[in-house]
Amino acid sequence: MNGQPWLPAEELLLIAGYEDGMQPAAIAELCRHSLAAVYQKKCILGFPRRYPRHTKSVIAKAKRLFRQGLPDRVIAERLGLSHDQAKHLRSTYCSPRCNPDVDAKRRGVAKQLKTLGLTSPTQLRSRAYRLFAIANGWPDDLRPREVQILNVLARSGVPMTALEIATAIGANTSTTHRTGSRRLILCGNGPGGTYTASLMRRGLVIGLANAGPACKTTGKGCGQRKHLYTLGPLALAILQERACAKQTA
Repeated sequence: MNGQPWLPAEELLLIAGYEDGMQPAAIAELCRHSLAAVYQKKCILGFPRRYPRHTKSVIAKAKRLFRQGLPDRVIAERLGLSHDQAKHLRSTYCSPRCNPDVDAKRRGVAKQLKTLGLTSPTQLRSRAYRLFAIANGWPDDLRPREVQILNVLARSGVPMTALEIATAIGANTSTTHRTGSRRLILCGNGPGGTYTASLMRRGLVIGLANAGPACKTTGKGCGQRKHLYTLGPLALAILQERACAKQTA
């Protein structure tokens, strides 16, 4: 994962991941690069860094200095901030006309869309997802989380629970929302409510109900059942076809 060059599909996937609000660790798993490489590539692509909250007085002073037309470096010295923090304040609290960096970034995104023949960031995200699925050898209409689940099950070779899958792909493993309501692990916005349900509808994953451990004294099952997931017939056929292609190559 470390030191590998970035492929165009991986760059598009990184951009789509940050636009969707994914955590850097999850993006690193998707792109198959280290977390440090993701942070470095994010800065190269022009994504803003995370900065601490500033007080209202600092924000007011910054706005007054920005209106005077002073450069970011001078404003940073007067406010006792770093150059990057001053640039962040300008981009956050001032008009885009006052921030040439924002205009440059918008022109860069527009140029990229024009080069790829796309008209919106949504199409850019869809393209990134499609290329990621193709690069991993799965159907091109799968979402990144679904591709990750198939990869984990293929590497494992044994049935796994939803919690084990979520842990392996770096997804949220909490079973409750912030409001206290129940939350499904591996929940998604596709058919069925979860990524595993969407994969089961397509025959790529099958669900199993495995009885819990037997009681040591009676030898009978404890009555608890845990749901397991494994690759379905269609996914196994894809893996077999992929293996045959490697042998003939």
